[in-house]
Amino acid sequence: MTPTVIANSWWCEMELAAVGRDEFVQGFKLAGIRKTVSVGKEALESSIAKVLDDPNVGILILSAADLGGLSHQMRRRLDTRLGPS
Repeated sequence: MTPTVIANSWWCEMELAAVGRDEFVQGFKLAGIRKTVSVGKEALESSIAKVLDDPNVGILILSAADLGGLSHQMRRRLDTRLGPS
């Protein structure tokens, strides 16, 4: 049986991005995620905002600890953001 290839699917065109502390991001680098951003706590929100503005990113990966420390406005932006289409 030959697998079906869907060339216009979002997973063919969008990237994964991991943002967070170096020890969190390192595992994703080793797994082959090309777009990774290692940041400290003070630069986390601005880095997330930059990744959210990148039209090539379809999925953003954050640690639960970092997600809990975000401002209300950033969590709302993440919660209301549409997924890949």
